[in-house]
Amino acid sequence: MNSLNQSYPKRPLKVAIIGGGPGGLSAAIEFQRLSFVDWTLYEKKPAISETGAGVSLQRNTWRLLEFNGVAKHFSEEDFFRCQDGSSKHIRNGRNGELMDIISHAENTIPQHRTCRMVRSKLQAALLKEVDKSKIMTSKCLVSVCFVTGGRCRLTFKDGFVDEVDLLVGADGIRSIVRSVVSPSHHLGYNGHFTYRMTISKNDAREIHGLPWAPTFWLGNVGHYAFTCPLGGDDFEVTLRIPRPPEKEEFVSWGRPCDLAPIAEDFNLFCDPVRHAIGLSIHAQCQEFALFTGSRLDRIVAHDAVALIGDASHPLSGALGAGAGFALEDVYALAR
Repeated sequence: MNSLNQSYPKRPLKVAIIGGGPGGLSAAIEFQRLSFVDWTLYEKKPAISETGAGVSLQRNTWRLLEFNGVAKHFSEEDFFRCQDGSSKHIRNGRNGELMDIISHAENTIPQHRTCRMVRSKLQAALLKEVDKSKIMTSKCLVSVCFVTGGRCRLTFKDGFVDEVDLLVGADGIRSIVRSVVSPSHHLGYNGHFTYRMTISKNDAREIHGLPWAPTFWLGNVGHYAFTCPLGGDDFEVTLRIPRPPEKEEFVSWGRPCDLAPIAEDFNLFCDPVRHAIGLSIHAQCQEFALFTGSRLDRIVAHDAVALIGDASHPLSGALGAGAGFALEDVYALAR
């Protein structure tokens, strides 16, 4: 870091980070360590917030959270981690039979084992390490063009304009910045929806046969359920179903949904899953249409634009694992 600071020209490198998710906040943390960088983070929502239920913090994610000073903001009550060293259980969704247990590598130290937590807790911990005076909310990017000197001119929906030396796209799977790097790239609906809820951990404990572990329940083709304790009194329930394309426009972000009609798709699942879904009907449910795109040929362009997180690898959701990938992208970019 010091060698970078000493060798860079005296004029500050002006950087715009688009997106206030884990990737964008991590980029802000890294850039504020560099004296030659003058950064601003732009978030389209009125406030920094997170959608979804749980998020996975894996081995490399923990190492990066320790490196950037965020790990100290978590307590053991904030997340769930299997004490037996396993990271994933796989069961037959219809009869509950245990099919496989995935464990960590033997050299994984206990504090780096995979855990699950509510997404908002990760967001809040990252935000504690960021200079909030450099975050601008309600700023929706609508266009990017290049001006003299190779700089990027950014125009936002409210008419605000900025010019920067480096544009970092941390704006998710529906990235506007990606269209600058790869104009011909397209996303497509992959035929599946997910539904994400959290219920009371105390209520979940009353369900006979419900494992206290991250558990995938596999059903017929395209159907699965995922259950896992989180931190505090939260217990996560996620459902995935196939759904053919319709005339209505699908959205990839979470929107409120009535789970009751969806629950009928899981009538043939075993009792623990059906009981967990029964409790989830009374909880807040978020619906996500799953979109995916082909692998990008490049994630940097024009010596002035870089993509991180879901913007750079637009694959389907992986139950929050993408947040960890975003932190890895940021680490590489800052180097």
